[in-house]
Amino acid sequence: MLRLSTASLAFAALIAPASAFDLVVVNKAETSIIHKLYIAPAKSDKWSEDKLQSQTVAKNGKFTIRDIPAGVYDLKVIDDDDDTCVVSNINVDQNKEWTLTDSIMLKCVAGGLFGR
Repeated sequence: MLRLSTASLAFAALIAPASAFDLVVVNKAETSIIHKLYIAPAKSDKWSEDKLQSQTVAKNGKFTIRDIPAGVYDLKVIDDDDDTCVVSNINVDQNKEWTLTDSIMLKCVAGGLFGR
């Protein structure tokens, strides 16, 4: 009887909804094409591999980072001019969209890392 209960619990865990979400990165920057995209737990510097691999995200393009466990994260974007922008403390507690704009890139280039 105990074995059946354990199996039932394991099966329930497999079909229960996971606490993982999608983050859609949208490029609205007129002057930047995203060439590299990384994600890390907030303030950790433990960056993921490049999520884009060999892809790019052009103006009005989108890229979805899938199955992110709920939490707070930093994003690092590197554009076609090798400008780097880190945006801190993105709370991923549901499926959401984050938009890169010219204003965000200009703040990064002019003032170092944005949001840190």
